[in-house]
Amino acid sequence: MSDDLERLFNFGADDDSENAARRESEAVAPTADTVAGSALERVPGTEVERLPGSDVARVPGTEVDALIGTSVERVPVEGGRVARRLAEKAELEAQKGNKRAPRVPKAPQELGEGAAVAAKPRPKLSVVGVLGELLITAGVVVLMFLGWQIWINDKIVGNEQQHQAAEVSQEWDKGEGLAPAPVDRPDPGPPPTMAAPGNAEVIANVIIPRLGADWVRTLRQGIGVHDVLNQGLGHYPDTQMPGEVGNFAIAGHRTGWGAPLEGIVNLEVGDSIYIETPDGWYRYVYRSHEFVMPTGVEVLEAVPQLPDGTPTDRIITITSCNPPLTAAERIISYGVYDTWYPRAGGPPPEIAGLVQAQAAAAAG
Repeated sequence: MSDDLERLFNFGADDDSENAARRESEAVAPTADTVAGSALERVPGTEVERLPGSDVARVPGTEVDALIGTSVERVPVEGGRVARRLAEKAELEAQKGNKRAPRVPKAPQELGEGAAVAAKPRPKLSVVGVLGELLITAGVVVLMFLGWQIWINDKIVGNEQQHQAAEVSQEWDKGEGLAPAPVDRPDPGPPPTMAAPGNAEVIANVIIPRLGADWVRTLRQGIGVHDVLNQGLGHYPDTQMPGEVGNFAIAGHRTGWGAPLEGIVNLEVGDSIYIETPDGWYRYVYRSHEFVMPTGVEVLEAVPQLPDGTPTDRIITITSCNPPLTAAERIISYGVYDTWYPRAGGPPPEIAGLVQAQAAAAAG
């Protein structure tokens, strides 16, 4: 049995000579709180008082005894001989190792009245504080709306526009085979043209493989924001129709409302631009792009940038805002007519998979 346990078990018994000798060997210096009625003396040059001849001093204004010259503190503990002897042992070990003795928390009765920690007063509301919180909330709402409008809504609306284009394509389907047109097919001749329809009426589907394997949008007459551009792409009314000599010009959003032309800047020379009509598919080939101010309407002339020019080529011009999220300028993409594929001869090989998928979706 250890000495500590022996002390605990024998604290109530009469001290025999062996226990008395042990206590004398383990005794610590008396403290100011253990020697009742002892006179205290002031340590020279300090405000600390101590028992005569002792290294334990009373810190002024407290009930704490400290070992002079060290940071060891001992709080007097009530609770009987066991608690006191444990506290004395902890203090003795701290003195030997010159370490801070473990503090023994005071019993609740030692804290006295009024010792409970008072609750902090609740801060008062101010006009500035309320206004600041309202502005922060408004900022969060605006950011959430932008996230919805730019990313989530674009995805949802874009899918709806592709579905509408697929439905239009199936309306034009005359039951011809879906096998792709042969590569070495004969020259189909000049492309057919059509009269301009009424405002917001469907003209064609636009298919640009560079923008996605399933990218297709419906093209309507006019450039009204709500009735045309928010539904897909729009055709400038004063420009040529698909397949005509001159400038066939279209417009679309780059951000918001499905962002149909978000990736228009990624087009590369030689990329295909297909215009699907009831007669078949017109293939234009991308050549270049430029940036102009919003007032640069010369790009819509029959010969772009040449108001007095005489057209000889079939040109496609695609316009959109630049940079994204702003309308500071316009990005203008140009392409030239290559050939056309009559519907009866099958779709172009490059987009045959898309056309077949649309037909399968409509049949399902």
